[in-house]
Amino acid sequence: MYEPIEPKLCAALIKARAEIKNPLRDAKAQRHKYAKLETICEMINPILAKHDLTFIQRINNEGSCVTAETILIHSAGGTLSAFGPSVPAKSLDAHGVGAAATYAKRYSLTSFFGIEATADDDGKEAMKQGGGTVKELPPQPAPKDAPGVDESGMDELEVKRRYSTQINRLNASAKEKDVDLFATEWARIPQEDRVAVHGACLSHVRTFGKRKDVREAMVEAEESFGVTEDVFVNMEAPI
Repeated sequence: MYEPIEPKLCAALIKARAEIKNPLRDAKAQRHKYAKLETICEMINPILAKHDLTFIQRINNEGSCVTAETILIHSAGGTLSAFGPSVPAKSLDAHGVGAAATYAKRYSLTSFFGIEATADDDGKEAMKQGGGTVKELPPQPAPKDAPGVDESGMDELEVKRRYSTQINRLNASAKEKDVDLFATEWARIPQEDRVAVHGACLSHVRTFGKRKDVREAMVEAEESFGVTEDVFVNMEAPI
């Protein structure tokens, strides 16, 4: 069960949420348009201030992953917070962590306020008009056809123990048809262990992973994690 929200904060958030619209998608990635983090902030800050609200974000590191916590604050003292999904940093230097932090903050903020900041259909249409092709991941083998978990050096119990969080999130995001979260969690798994993790997931994960839009998101998630901080913001995909 959720903890009750302070009444004044709750009332102010309801009013503010009614005024918050999807932001202008003023940047373009390889296959879609999206709103930059600064554009989202410029759009929501005046609306929040109008209703005595503001927000701060905290970055949390756990191993090589970065998570952003968005904390909504009311002038009367009430607070409400929520975490976005973990984003793996490509490297642990300033650029790698900074890129992951920027993406984590954007994803946490849009999730918190129910903002849709990307337009996948526009990106797909642009690819068609430009004569481009969409790179797809190779088909994932079903467990009975997979080479087996032995190739990863782990047995089934070890796979489920080591990757229990990712497996649970893949199962849940596939069930809820959450393409962004599914792609994020898949990108966190080392390539050499993916066959084993794939086999440990429920059957609907394998079905969901065959969808074209899911495969595109998975590809873009991996591509986004591998660029520098400045380029990362301009090429990020809805993972």
